[in-house]
Amino acid sequence: MTARPGDHPGTLHAWFAASAARHPDRVALEADGQALTYRELDEYSARVAASILRACPDPPRRVGLLAGRRPATYAGYLAVQRLGATVVPLNTAWPAVRNASVARRAGLDLVLTDETGEARRLPVPLLDLADAISGSADGAAARSPEPGAPAYILFTSGSTGAPKGVPILHDNVAPYLAHVIDRYEVGPGSRLSQTFDLTFDVSVFDMFTAWGGGAALVVPSRDEILAPVRFVNDRHLTHWCSVPSVISFARRMRALRHHAMPELRHSPSRESRSPSSRPRHGRRRHRRRGSRTSTARPN
Repeated sequence: MTARPGDHPGTLHAWFAASAARHPDRVALEADGQALTYRELDEYSARVAASILRACPDPPRRVGLLAGRRPATYAGYLAVQRLGATVVPLNTAWPAVRNASVARRAGLDLVLTDETGEARRLPVPLLDLADAISGSADGAAARSPEPGAPAYILFTSGSTGAPKGVPILHDNVAPYLAHVIDRYEVGPGSRLSQTFDLTFDVSVFDMFTAWGGGAALVVPSRDEILAPVRFVNDRHLTHWCSVPSVISFARRMRALRHHAMPELRHSPSRESRSPSSRPRHGRRRHRRRGSRTSTARPN
């Protein structure tokens, strides 16, 4: 049954915290060869949050994240949400000058990073995630964001070529999550892919649909994304979300056969146009228009 307005958590961190309280010993994250339970991921995020508070003279408003597809990165994302601050993802594939431009335009108080060499060129203080995650969690109690505060800000190229920030509010994304968790039947035992960079809005669908439903978020490496059928089967995924071109490539390589992924239940597509308009290969394919149009509020 779909939740009524007001029945669902109101912030991204509250969605995660509710699942952590209900399912502390279930796996929350698999990434970079590691598996973390909800209890462990919550503890990691508390340590990073406490480290952020020690590094900032005042409570942070906006915190950047420049890191790879590792458990500490996801703990860092949750840590910023835990503090009621706004996450501004940067991208390790972007030129240094673009990351620096975003950092300036966003008015970042701090950047969490595991890319210390490249990150040194950013015009803001840095906090190494390896150090942050090994510190104490003292003082990292969850805080509510200010009314109307963005949950995260994504930067697009903009019509002029200069990065332009798009703020996504908790008030927009929370009811969206309530809908998609119910729509895609996500719950304990579900296993969802996380194929998108954190600079893409759909990454929030990946992360918080999983964590809001008490499911496991399973993060493929760059190479594993190119072999989706093998990854889905090897990791027993129930939900796969990617750009349609990944599935088209698998079809051209003749990796898609009837019932090729027997455990897969849902495969939403990021783009409005998909390679096939009919369900095939024993799964439900859903067309999803870019989730930015579902969650963004014009500024």
